Amino acid sequence: MDHKLSVKAQKGTMTPELQRLIKDNKDEIVELIESMMQTAEIEAAPVRDSYALSSAQQRQYFLYAFDKGSVAYNMPQVVKLQGSLDRAHLERVFGQLISRH
Repeated sequence: MDHKLSVKAQKGTMTPELQRLIKDNKDEIVELIESMMQTAEIEAAPVRDSYALSSAQQRQYFLYAFDKGSVAYNMPQVVKLQGSLDRAHLERVFGQLISRH
């Protein structure tokens, strides 16, 4: 395989031994990264007027109906990202997420 792999590290952390290990295992590292980036296709359900709820959905609806003012399942979170951002990829990912829900 002829993969291209670029490694960035803090100054002084890339030892000759670590460089050798990365070089010796480059193909496996690239394959692992590529497999982690693949997304599984989810087959669309047939179109119906309504769908049965899962046990988890039934439980969530019951808890909501029991206390409609609760924010137990509304857990906002902020994540600070550093480094370069592939905006087009991020937009595609959020588009896929939104289309599934």
